[in-house]
Amino acid sequence: MKNKTKTLRGALIGVAVISAFTFSSIGYGEEPVREYYANGQLKSEKNFKDGKLEGTLKTYYENGRLKMEMVYKDGKLAGAFKKYDENGKLDSVESFQDGQPDGLFQEYYQNGQVKSETVFKDGEPNGLYQEFSENGQLKDETVFKNGQSDGVFYENDKKGNLEAVKKPWPKNLRG
Repeated sequence: MKNKTKTLRGALIGVAVISAFTFSSIGYGEEPVREYYANGQLKSEKNFKDGKLEGTLKTYYENGRLKMEMVYKDGKLAGAFKKYDENGKLDSVESFQDGQPDGLFQEYYQNGQVKSETVFKDGEPNGLYQEFSENGQLKDETVFKNGQSDGVFYENDKKGNLEAVKKPWPKNLRG
């Protein structure tokens, strides 16, 4: 269960990372801002409008590959927030609206298969959470409403059928 909690909390960690970019906007004008690593490789590129992040923000690994890509509108996350690993493989995609997770959040295995998916509404898990094996088979699931689990957790039995089990699951993913 700890891994599942860690997975879902990963969705919320992106919000904290992106907030750091918002605070770095102080003092920037309207022109694009590019930051570089000591080796000269591009580290990030972002745009501002009226002192707030606007448009696509991209960060890069030191090897030059894309690390994160997100869209801002009026200083708030709006749209897809994508994370990549150092080899350029998509790690996760999360939807934002008005600065909060809102919509589908998906994590991926190295082979491209979906690892987990959760639906968010107004910044909280709200809907079906599913976790999959590397070959795409459903491993387990639960339902969230307003950030809290309904307390019923479904797992695959040895035959691949989902069965309901009551297990301790964090009622609130943020606490």
